[in-house]
Amino acid sequence: MSQPTVNVIIPCRNEEAHIESCIRSLWNQDYPREKLEVLILDGKSEDRTQQIIRALLPEAPVPTRLVVNARRSIPAALNKGIEEAKGEYIVRMDAHTRYADNYIFECVQHSIRTGAENVGGAIITCPGAETAEAYGVVCGLTSVIGVGNSRFRVGSKDAISVDTIPFGCFRREFLKRIGGYNEAMLRAEDYELNLRIRKSGGKVLLIPSIISHYQARDTILKVYKTYYQYGQYKAAIALKHGFFSLPWRQYVPLIFVLGNLGLAGLSFLCSCFLGIWLTLLALYLGLAAAFLSPAARSSGKPYLAVLENAVLTVAAIHFGNGLGNLAGLFFKAMERVSGQPRGDLSLTR
Repeated sequence: MSQPTVNVIIPCRNEEAHIESCIRSLWNQDYPREKLEVLILDGKSEDRTQQIIRALLPEAPVPTRLVVNARRSIPAALNKGIEEAKGEYIVRMDAHTRYADNYIFECVQHSIRTGAENVGGAIITCPGAETAEAYGVVCGLTSVIGVGNSRFRVGSKDAISVDTIPFGCFRREFLKRIGGYNEAMLRAEDYELNLRIRKSGGKVLLIPSIISHYQARDTILKVYKTYYQYGQYKAAIALKHGFFSLPWRQYVPLIFVLGNLGLAGLSFLCSCFLGIWLTLLALYLGLAAAFLSPAARSSGKPYLAVLENAVLTVAAIHFGNGLGNLAGLFFKAMERVSGQPRGDLSLTR
């Protein structure tokens, strides 16, 4: 059977540490090279990203183009990529990830076989540095207590329908028909697109044999900042599509933060609430440590140091997401009062 033509679209900005390994993993794909084109959408990088890409282009074994994304944001880059693409299928990828040699082939074949509107796989989370903190981040990002039942992070033995996947494969015609990516969603743009797919009756399918290696952030502070931004935009999604459009796990961090803020406030009125608050926090940290202990022990780094950082990573995910939810609701309320949209959020990697 003749394979359909495919465009890979990669938004990137300031990815000098990862862009070469990402590109080479795409050039090593076992998909027919004459059916493949790679589009790299660079958001005016301030490091050596563009120079590295241009130096690699002369040796490209498959057609590869560098396109400047003047608007700089991820969803703007993705939409520009959709406009530039000519292939029947589009695979959306990220620069800080390496892809198994059969990634594109598996995505396309499962898309054709199942008819699913978005097909992707699980990510193997890799440490961003050779430190106990970076390994603790990985433990936190791959634990159920940290990310709930987010299947693309914690994995699945079977092919299953999910609420979202990060690096999906779509029919180009379908992506254009559904309106592409929402450029107001500077974070969580994949989640919002997948939500619209599911609301339209489409299917988002995770295939466990489709594998990518994702380079995680190397510090807990970066994890916190990222999840704080995710939280803001998840609040925007809930306001736009309805609170019941998000699964229950998306609201756990908000409830967690509200509970902590409530008990902290009540502690000023009665000292007994201080004891309750501290006891519950101790139980929370102890439960997190129990869940994370096996992964920390098998990390290959000093056990206690990794475990401590893993627990702090889980706390950063929960507090960042919950506080981001509150901030997102507050900013949306202020926009409605003032009638002025908020300026672009400064994103972190």
